[in-house]
Amino acid sequence: RTGTPFITKFREQREMTVLLVFHASPSLRFGSGDQTKAELTAEIAAVLAFSAIANQDKVGLLFFTDLIEQYYAPRKGRGHVLRLIRELLAYRPRGRGSDLRGALEHVVRTQKRRAIVFVISDFWSADYEHALSICARKHDTIAVHIGDPRERIPVGAGLLRMADAETGAERWVDTDSRAWIDHVREDAVRFDEELAARLRRSGTDLIGLTAGESYVLALAQFFRRRVRKFVWA
Repeated sequence: RTGTPFITKFREQREMTVLLVFHASPSLRFGSGDQTKAELTAEIAAVLAFSAIANQDKVGLLFFTDLIEQYYAPRKGRGHVLRLIRELLAYRPRGRGSDLRGALEHVVRTQKRRAIVFVISDFWSADYEHALSICARKHDTIAVHIGDPRERIPVGAGLLRMADAETGAERWVDTDSRAWIDHVREDAVRFDEELAARLRRSGTDLIGLTAGESYVLALAQFFRRRVRKFVWA
């Protein structure tokens, strides 16, 4: 009627839910350099949360140790994310152990709609593979493995009294011993191989990060791979 074309453009409303599963046990407090694993865990969670709200997505947060420490249901908005960041920096857990299976089961029970689930942990936990497989079938599940350089390449420092951060068990260790250094290195290689196999069997993607090292390239490469994966799917 106006004599000029009228074009209506429809923009898809894309709203997703991102859930950050945050490992808060004492094993994450270890750090051989300027940054502990817990500090890197909090920083990564903050980066992912801000990325989600920039996409207009909802963000939720679950703290776990051997307990379900705290759960914040997914919501939108900068104020909500700033509150989550404050909790990440200030939270003091009650538990001392690691029950990743319980955390994953909690995610499956409470998150009814499909979500992107980032499990940010050092994965020093047992008997979680079945729960991880169930979670990965229901949600787009990504494991963010947090490590420290000295867990793989130890440096001798003489005779030291060491304590397990979660159990409190103590023992004397000769850190200059070649046998001990070789054992640590071999144990780290075995742990990495077993973790990669578990994640592969469960259908869970992996991002490997190390405290004290830049995570920018690792995150960028991971998300570029995922873009290509979905383009070719």
